[in-house]
Amino acid sequence: MKYQGAILTVLFLIACVTTGCTSAASSAVVDPKFGVMPADFRDRIEQWLRSRGRVSMGDVISVEAPRKGVGQDVGPAGIRNHYGFIVHVSAEPRVKPDTYIGPRYFYFLFGADGGFGEITEAWVRGYAAYVK
Repeated sequence: MKYQGAILTVLFLIACVTTGCTSAASSAVVDPKFGVMPADFRDRIEQWLRSRGRVSMGDVISVEAPRKGVGQDVGPAGIRNHYGFIVHVSAEPRVKPDTYIGPRYFYFLFGADGGFGEITEAWVRGYAAYVK
């Protein structure tokens, strides 16, 4: 019983090493290259689309889960990579039952610097892609 405190300490250290003992605050690791995805990204996308007249109030908007990605900005200074989260969005208009128009697709980038914008044209031209 003389070494009970030392034995418990050794057992605790072994348990921490084998199970990855971390606190809740440190378990949420943020990759600084991609930044943090805002919790209200769905609302921000819908508000952006509606405020610019890209979709009407009757459209059904489907927002996929965000994935890590990169978009490229090509300018006079050369090519710059913008890392963040890319979100794929489809908007299906509600029309008469005998009419089918088909969905429209949009891509958005939530940048590591907190920026947000539509990158559909960059996606189509091959200047944006998902990163594994």
